[in-house]
Amino acid sequence: MWCNWSAVIDAETGKVYWWNGSLSVCFPDFNTGFDCNEKFSNVEYKIDSKLIVFYGRRNDKDGDNGFHYYKFENGRFIHLKSVLAKDQRRARQVQLDEKTNKKPEK
Repeated sequence: MWCNWSAVIDAETGKVYWWNGSLSVCFPDFNTGFDCNEKFSNVEYKIDSKLIVFYGRRNDKDGDNGFHYYKFENGRFIHLKSVLAKDQRRARQVQLDEKTNKKPEK
């Protein structure tokens, strides 16, 4: 398992703004569809955007595996929403069931 901490650095002032948490990634039961190697990135952002997306489990909390969307504004990380892996898997299964005309599993 990999863990990391994230921060935003203001290029003009050099001030560092730490995200108040840790992020655990690359779990054996969570790797399907993800290639966890040296090219893997669990933080996505664009230099001209306030949106930051973290992928993994925040603060080692059980049941928190997924994508976590934050807005960085005025020196603060503002949580917008999380899309958990278990919900993504459930939605994919429903889509597959609809294609095959099967009743969704509970």
